[in-house]
Amino acid sequence: MLDSAPWRPPRPQAEGRQRPLVGTCRAYGAGAAGGRSRGGAARWRRAECDRGAPRARSVPGPVRAMVTEQEVEAIGRTLVDAAQPLPARFRALFTLRNLGGRAAVEWISRAFGDGSALLKHELAYCLGQMQDEAAIPVLIRVLEDTAQEPMVRHEAGEALGAIGNPDVLDILKRYSQDPVVEVAETCQLAVRRLEWLQNNKERPGSSPYLSVDPAPPAEETDVAKLREILLDESQELFERYRAMFALRNVGGQAAVLALAEAFRWGLHPGILVDSGASRLTVPSPQGCAAAARCSATRSGTCWGSCRTRRASLS
Repeated sequence: MLDSAPWRPPRPQAEGRQRPLVGTCRAYGAGAAGGRSRGGAARWRRAECDRGAPRARSVPGPVRAMVTEQEVEAIGRTLVDAAQPLPARFRALFTLRNLGGRAAVEWISRAFGDGSALLKHELAYCLGQMQDEAAIPVLIRVLEDTAQEPMVRHEAGEALGAIGNPDVLDILKRYSQDPVVEVAETCQLAVRRLEWLQNNKERPGSSPYLSVDPAPPAEETDVAKLREILLDESQELFERYRAMFALRNVGGQAAVLALAEAFRWGLHPGILVDSGASRLTVPSPQGCAAAARCSATRSGTCWGSCRTRRASLS
């Protein structure tokens, strides 16, 4: 529930500054779960072993060294314990994301057997944001698993694109033809992001909101022009995403209203609306109101994203 404190815009993070840790490591309970690998995930794991340790995106080593293996395990056990309240499990998840490292990836990966599609969606999201290649096998496994909910498989595809390793292009291209439209379009976007990274020597600049985005923001900053691209269904989805992230970065009421129009027009009720919901809750309270309308009128992927992003403003 939203409190009565006045809303304050998030401060863009200074270059080189790290995310703070969330929560206290000693505050978590117990439980465990497991997983399995097959297909593309198993092939990736073999290739990963040949290359050596992957690059991880996490807090600095000295900070992580202050957290013991036992404390990381306690956090992980809370995450995988279905008897724990969902807010406590989410807090454990985002603490593991901020800590980073192989153990954090392994604990997050164990929770994909859970019954909560919303939690599994956020598991995949966090693994993508960590940009640790150790997460690639489990993300491939989730993407391949048609028993997983579409919103979970879609987020696994997006996370593979966020990690940024071109070795997963073949897998993403295969699932770009998936019969589930949200999965197919997400994989198409992930392919375009990886191709964009290959064709542009300079990676996209750091997001002012500390996120790894599925498309780099457009260079255009005129809100009216960006709105036109976003709402134009004849445009390639990748370009519409670029317009969406540019609007998020520009911020302000006009940008928020432009983003909200994607809901009103009912454009791409799958991944574009899902991503629009999460971007709306970043710039302003008007975005929170739009996300509230989304969660009241939509279902599936969009509903889950709206609920999660609205909670982030409370």
